[in-house]
Amino acid sequence: MEDEERRNRPKPRIKYVPIKGDKVDEKMAVYINNFDLDVPIQRIGDGQYMFGSRKIFAKIMNEKLVIRVGGGFMLIDEFLPTYGQQELDKLDAQEAAKSSFGGAGSPARRGSPNSSAMWAKTAGR
Repeated sequence: MEDEERRNRPKPRIKYVPIKGDKVDEKMAVYINNFDLDVPIQRIGDGQYMFGSRKIFAKIMNEKLVIRVGGGFMLIDEFLPTYGQQELDKLDAQEAAKSSFGGAGSPARRGSPNSSAMWAKTAGR
């Protein structure tokens, strides 16, 4: 009876496995594995990660994990809810664009985000 219960119980999912001895990476794993969004994260170097499509820099300040945002730092427990859903939305939009354009993506998105608006302003002169 116990074996059947154990088999039917959902297995805890580990999202991120840290590099042993890397304090930043170990703290990052705790937050990522306990956060409820499935944003892909990959370590690319010391304190550097790809968080969805965003490159982030993490470090420990005053025993707390912080992420570089603009000219300062944000606590990881503020960063994840603030930028996590934004990254998921961005990834969903990319997937939708790939599927609707046969994987080629939208040609209008190759330039800067304001290039089409700028063209519209200058074309009417």
